[in-house]
Amino acid sequence: THPVGVAKEMITDGLNGFLKEDLNGWKEVIDKLSGDTALRKRMGDASREYAVDKFSLGQWGPKVSEIINNL
Repeated sequence: THPVGVAKEMITDGLNGFLKEDLNGWKEVIDKLSGDTALRKRMGDASREYAVDKFSLGQWGPKVSEIINNL
């Protein structure tokens, strides 16, 4: 259950997700999240901000357009 692939690059542990290495770690954070609405909201907002910043059409549209125009 080790963090793999891009998860380690995309997630900042405790900010926009969790990177746990064993089932006990996952149980702890699931219990923590299930009882803390504000934490779920903060982490959701941070995750969305990351996704918009890195993967949105606003970010990639101009880059793809430039690539196509340079073909």
